[in-house]
Amino acid sequence: MDRVLIEFTEDGLSNVLPLKYDSEERFSFYLLQYWQVTAPFLLRLRNRFPNIRGKVFMWIDDVCRQPGLVYTLTPGLDQFGIPDPYYLRSNGYESTRRDEITFEAWQQRGEQIFWRGSSTGYRTKENPTWRDLPRFKLCAITHERTVSHLFDIGVSNIVQMDSLDAAEINASGFVLDKVPQDRFEAYRATVDIDGNANSWDGPFKKLQFGNTLLKVNSEYNYSQWFYPRFVPWKHYIPIEASMEDLVEKAHWVRKNPVDAFEIALNGQRFANELTYENVLEERGNALIEYLSRAPCRDV
Repeated sequence: MDRVLIEFTEDGLSNVLPLKYDSEERFSFYLLQYWQVTAPFLLRLRNRFPNIRGKVFMWIDDVCRQPGLVYTLTPGLDQFGIPDPYYLRSNGYESTRRDEITFEAWQQRGEQIFWRGSSTGYRTKENPTWRDLPRFKLCAITHERTVSHLFDIGVSNIVQMDSLDAAEINASGFVLDKVPQDRFEAYRATVDIDGNANSWDGPFKKLQFGNTLLKVNSEYNYSQWFYPRFVPWKHYIPIEASMEDLVEKAHWVRKNPVDAFEIALNGQRFANELTYENVLEERGNALIEYLSRAPCRDV
């Protein structure tokens, strides 16, 4: 894991030091992709809240099982969630915010439940093959002949696979065409599902587009900074991690368009409220409290 020691002082944000990383290549990647957009956010937090004080580790990775500042929260650890690099780089997904969707516009969209994404996910001893990864389980369920008419779901980018697995995946029928981002706006409902961690920009953009979001519960109970206010059956439709209820709830969306639209509208309003400035205010107050009880540890 790659970590940075951060110190909030009277003079600002200082002593930002790389203490540990697996390789120069790995740290350079995360430095450019993640830290480069995270550091300005933390500095703005410090400038907005001059009384922020203390040292803390920032973990520059998708997931980390250590205390400190993280993009993806793991249950049972003393962690503090900050917005992910995609949120920060896009100024709170400013360019994908949409005007409030109407029921008439939502009804004109396609009825199939839609999803595209990459083949990310971590294997374990209990789930050793690519078929055991949640995103491929999603594909297997929705490609069943008796229910496939309900869904337009497939992997559109094969990553983190060796050549043998990639060949099997290409032959599986689970690989579908890549689509532009605004294709999601052609559908009433979409799926959100973990990859290596929470999908980060996935739920935000789908909510902004006015999709009714069917969110698959995280297999490892990962969450993000905004999840305490993210309410099932108000902002999204929860799906069990096993996805055994996915088909049932796909039918529910079709049979209950008024209620499904209300969830989409609530979700869109929720996402649009989480502007960069609003998040700065909320995270700043929370960080003061976190640092007061969680001083930097040598982890």
